Amino acid sequence: MLDQTKVLDSIKPFPEAQDSQMNILEIPVEEVQALLKELTGIYNLLAETISEEKLMGPRELAQATEKAMKSIKAEHHPISKLLLICAYTRQLFTHIKNGLKTRPPARGDERMAKPQALTKIKLRALQLIDYVQQKLQGKEKALVTSTEARAYLAGQEGKAPSRRDTLRAFRKATQIMPAIDLEKVPNDLRETKRLTLQKENLQDDEFQELSKCDKRQRSRMEEILPWLSSSL
Repeated sequence: MLDQTKVLDSIKPFPEAQDSQMNILEIPVEEVQALLKELTGIYNLLAETISEEKLMGPRELAQATEKAMKSIKAEHHPISKLLLICAYTRQLFTHIKNGLKTRPPARGDERMAKPQALTKIKLRALQLIDYVQQKLQGKEKALVTSTEARAYLAGQEGKAPSRRDTLRAFRKATQIMPAIDLEKVPNDLRETKRLTLQKENLQDDEFQELSKCDKRQRSRMEEILPWLSSSL
């Protein structure tokens, strides 16, 4: 895939039909000077980027730039000047590449800390889905309060999750399996939440699909649960 982005490697300066006839090419001095100016501008932009991002020390960058300037000025052949500026520009690209490899992760990578919490919530939600389905066996309706859910998860993880995390797992469970409702326990002044699953709301194919993945989810949970409980 990366090789497909190197389109310039296959581009020739002249059509193939004219290759044999173009042994000598006359280019106006102004065009050569304009090209040299453009390449010098690219070099300066890269040097400025290196300086701003602190990918090289100021003294090291100044010495590299001074060396490039003296070498290019000392060269008299115009094509050789162009090749030299290209070579020194390539060196700056190498410094940028190496500098980016050694620097700390970008601030945008801080979002990588969130999937860990989301994984815990999803795993708990899957466990609660499995639990409420087990309670539904042979019944028309199954109820799981947040207090019962915390006790169940404590048996799975070795420690009960907080009420807030339990409610997060409740919400995630209703997203994964829409047949499950999240509601308040009637006449409860503490406004305890519960999961409700009615057999009539459960599609046969939905129940079967979740049952198929039970074994895979359980094996995955068994692998992760020791890490899950130790990281709480």
